[in-house]
Amino acid sequence: MSGLWVVSILLVIVILLLISIIFLNLKEDPSKSSNEESLKDIDKAMERQEINISDLTKDIQSFHDPLDKLKRYLSGGTLAGKFGEWSLEAIVQDIFPPSQFEKNAEVITGSGKRVEIVLKMPEGFAVANRC
Repeated sequence: MSGLWVVSILLVIVILLLISIIFLNLKEDPSKSSNEESLKDIDKAMERQEINISDLTKDIQSFHDPLDKLKRYLSGGTLAGKFGEWSLEAIVQDIFPPSQFEKNAEVITGSGKRVEIVLKMPEGFAVANRC
């Protein structure tokens, strides 16, 4: 969806550039370049832009397959959960020193209810993510 949006915007930009080229060619010196030459220049520019847009479309489509695979992987129940746990742990370990968080912590003592990560805040509050 976003790939089509990008291609549409690029196409609009190309059209605007072509219109400005025509306008500047006609404004500069009408006797210098005939309408036929202007049309040939525009045609060549359009061909180049079509090739560029085609290349961009191919590049966008090449991203489609890996993104679909990732989407399938992340929507797969336990795999997505494991990936989420790993991601959360990696982010917390990168941001906080070990003294500010605890993994697989029991939030209410004796309840047996555990969370993946507890952040120890300076005010004494704990922010927890449930398992």
